[in-house]
Amino acid sequence: MTKINVLYKMKTNYRKLECEMNITKGHTVRLSESNILVKIAKPNNTNISVLTYDAKGRLIDTLPFNGDQLDIALDENKRVHSWLFAISAKHSIGIQDAQITIRSKRDNIRYPVVQYITSENTLVLCEVYRFNDHWVCKAIGRTYNMGLLSVDPQLNDIAV
Repeated sequence: MTKINVLYKMKTNYRKLECEMNITKGHTVRLSESNILVKIAKPNNTNISVLTYDAKGRLIDTLPFNGDQLDIALDENKRVHSWLFAISAKHSIGIQDAQITIRSKRDNIRYPVVQYITSENTLVLCEVYRFNDHWVCKAIGRTYNMGLLSVDPQLNDIAV
């Protein structure tokens, strides 16, 4: 299995913004750059999962998301076609204050989750994927009640 290199300590000036917006479920936004900072605010007792996929939709790897932010150089590994960000828990979760923020030098895109989940234990926040020669962020906001395996059965093939 190929490991994806993630830049955890990127020295980038995130002050000059051209695009600052809140997005809602189903909204798609083109990113102006391929170096992004992903921040996730999540409820207590939940885990963040980052899944990477190739152009044919095959799972490449899961990445650790320790803390509350992750610097990603999207173009660093040409094999990765999409990144999926999810929150999950062992038991059903109530999510009120979850939010994902994707920043670059020019963008600041926020997706605040405004739903309250009572029976599901996994929430897919968003997907960042390659479209032609650029990257796009799509707010998904879909819930599942059987954990990450209900998001992608390919997870049976790797240790999560």
